[in-house]
Amino acid sequence: MSCCSSSPTWWARKLTAFGPFRVSGAQLLFPLTYIFSDIFTEVYGYAGSRRAIWIAFFANVLMALMGLFMVWIPAAPEWPGAHQEAFRIVFGPVPRMISRASSPSGPGSSSIPTSWPR
Repeated sequence: MSCCSSSPTWWARKLTAFGPFRVSGAQLLFPLTYIFSDIFTEVYGYAGSRRAIWIAFFANVLMALMGLFMVWIPAAPEWPGAHQEAFRIVFGPVPRMISRASSPSGPGSSSIPTSWPR
């Protein structure tokens, strides 16, 4: 479930064309989060689902911190400067993608009501 909640975040920047329509990868994959969340709740129960939601939340926070750290530390002298710049371009926006895209607030706020017993 952690994979399902964070995956749309990583593919949010990929645009796909369906005729005249342009959609991002997140728009295509985010609905799967709801489907897997419901299935997970049915199979593992409410407590297991809430546990998975919290694990996904903390995994996203950890990934954002690791992304910041890896971009921040200096590269080895033998590593080409162009590689460091490419690394910064690719992984620099990771914390922003995690905080602004669908995770962690989107799946958490949508899955918690589903996995909370009524």
